[in-house]
Amino acid sequence: MRSGDHSPVSLQKEFGQKYPDSFLYISVMKYYVYILYSQLRDRYYIGYSSNPEERVVEHNMGATISTRTGRPWRLVYTEEFENKSAAIKREITLKRMKSRKYIENLINSNS
Repeated sequence: MRSGDHSPVSLQKEFGQKYPDSFLYISVMKYYVYILYSQLRDRYYIGYSSNPEERVVEHNMGATISTRTGRPWRLVYTEEFENKSAAIKREITLKRMKSRKYIENLINSNS
């Protein structure tokens, strides 16, 4: 599991008089597709995470082989999703586009 994948939120659940102060803990996590930019390589990198800011730090520390040579990376775009599978689908779609122009239009439309 990637770092930053835990963000529990507690919701009170009523158990009658026996457990009036009980809580049900559920994980309500947002996932994000993010785009990084390396000025050194003049390249974009697309990924997904529940914590894109933390992932940028990991990329810049060299934790991902494919981004080591582009350090430093800068976060230039994020897109929020309700669940991990939706974020992964979007990441795959963007990577299949293989279009720098499309990526730059996406980034600029978010500004």
